[in-house]
Formats: sequence, structure tokens, C-alpha cells
Amino acid sequence: MRVAPTDVDAPGIIGSMTGAAESSSTGWRRGSVVTPIDQLAEHLLAVGSHHARIAVRDAGVGDGLVQLDAAIHAGGAIEMVAKAAIAEFEPLLLSSGSINKGELLDALAALKDVGIRATRMLRTIDASVAVDMVGRIHPSCAVQAKAASQVLDVRNAAVHMGTVDPGHLAAAVGAMAAYINAILDAQSLDPELFWQEEASEARRLQEARSRRLKRIAEYRIGIAKQVFDLKVETWGEEHREGYIQGLERVRPTFDETLDVDCPACGRSAVLGWTADIEVERDSDGDYYAAVGGMDFEGLRCPVCDLSLDADEAQATGFDGTWVPSPPEVDFYPDWLDEVIDQTDTEAES
Repeated sequence: MRVAPTDVDAPGIIGSMTGAAESSSTGWRRGSVVTPIDQLAEHLLAVGSHHARIAVRDAGVGDGLVQLDAAIHAGGAIEMVAKAAIAEFEPLLLSSGSINKGELLDALAALKDVGIRATRMLRTIDASVAVDMVGRIHPSCAVQAKAASQVLDVRNAAVHMGTVDPGHLAAAVGAMAAYINAILDAQSLDPELFWQEEASEARRLQEARSRRLKRIAEYRIGIAKQVFDLKVETWGEEHREGYIQGLERVRPTFDETLDVDCPACGRSAVLGWTADIEVERDSDGDYYAAVGGMDFEGLRCPVCDLSLDADEAQATGFDGTWVPSPPEVDFYPDWLDEVIDQTDTEAES
């Protein structure tokens, strides 16, 4: 049995921040290689750093095959860093939902260190599932999920079709940097340790992406303002305010909204989120629905028809992070008084 290395070009990204843990004899097994559970997050993050730095370094190289490799490395970085964040929270969440009962028992035994040796190879969740899960663990990362999806799309084109567009690759590497830095920030990890000699280039690519998104958003805002001004001129001063107030009452259809001032017309717009609904079946055979998370959709204005997607709204300065409010728990509901009174009456009689 061989133990997977934890120092793939980037030793101690987590350990340097939190203190390295002692190695365990149990872990995630693939063939003859076992990654100790207590080193899993560090190992995945180190491998993610390896992939990310190659993607940053080679994205601008003119050779087509090198660009294909860069696209694959960028997607690998997204997957590894997302899974590292999950492993740091709870390693068992990396187990694929399709694993059989025996695999799950092996994973539980390894995590609980009860002395049972894992004999099966554990399968892990897909990259897209990992990105979604990270958004639930760290809500501040959910707003960058679209960036991660963009990178995975470019990676998939390179892996499955052997094609990569240089412009798409450059945008994807900038999106990769934005997503990874969001995760590092959520975990209070030093980006300089992660990016090492590619830190300045990673920042440049991320900033270039932000500037591009901001230019697109400003263009949309300018067009919406021009259209709104033309509409206002045709309405006439007498009925203008009534028309505008009527439009403001037409709210965009989102599961959750937050009223904001429209950057184009100055009237009431909304930031919108849609709920990620999961339907599960309980032990009694009944079904129940649960909200797995909230996906930021961007900004919509019913007055001037301005529409900014999640990335554009973020680049304009709107925060799309959705932090759920704590549930309201009534530890002493009103009906409890009636139950107490009835119980006292029955006891006296």
C-alpha cells in the first residue's frame, strides 16, 4: 500500500494556516494508493494548486496542444479545490450518491477509525455537484458558481472534443482564478501560498475578467437608460409618474428578492435568487421537499427592462451572496398554555 503524497508542488497550504494534523492509517483508497482522511483536504488543495498554476502559466501559449492541456488543468483545478473545501468540512460528503452500501460502510469505518480496513475503491461526486455543494457550505462561493461552470464547459470541450477556443480559454482561466480565490477567502487561506509564482498573473487574469464583466454591465445599463428616457418622453408629464409606479408594482418572478435602486433609471429594481429544491423520500415512503440552496440570478428592473446576470451584477457592485436567516423557533407557542391548563384540570379532577 502506498500513501498519496500531500506535497504536490504546494506543501502545507492548509497546514501552514491551521497546523498540520498527524497522519491516520485509514483513508480513501484507489488501487494501492490510500490518501489518509486527515490529509485529504490538504492533498486535494495541493493538487488543485498544481493544476491551477499550470493553467495560468500556459493559457497564453500559442500552441494548440498546450492550450488543450491548460483547459484540462483549469477544470481539474476547479474540481480539486472544490472537493478540498468539502473534505475540510466533512470528507464523507465526497462519496458519490451512487455508491453501494458496502462502500458507504467502508467510508464510515475509515472516517471513524474503527479498525476495519477499506477493501473497495470509493467513487466521488462529480465536479458540478462539488461546486454546488461548496456553495451550500460557503454561501459566499455560490455567487461564483457560474464562473466554475464556465471553466468546466471549456474543460469538457477539450477533454471530449479535443477543441479549445483561445478566447474562451483566457476567460475560463480568469473565471477559475475568481472561483478559487473565493474558496480560499471563505476558508481564510493565503492565496499567495496557493498560487506561488503565478500569484500576480492569476490576479491579473481575475481583474481582467472583472473589468470585462463591468464593461458589459455598463453597456447594458447605458442602453436601458436610453430606452427608458425615450419611453418617458412619449408618456407625457401628466401621466408619467403613474405609469412608472404601475411598472414598479410588476415584480420579477424569483423565489427571493431584495429591492435595490436600478443603476439605469433609478427606480425600484430587484436582486433575485431561485431556490434549489430537492425532493427526498423518507423511511415511511412519503416525499418531502427541502431547499438545498439559493442561486443568485442577477438584477432585473421592471421599469426600464434592465437585466444583468449574476456575474454582471456582481461586477457592478451588487452582492449576490445569500445567507439564510436563522429559523424562527417558538419554544413556547401560544397553544402550549391551553395544553398546560387542560393537563392541570385533569390532574385536579
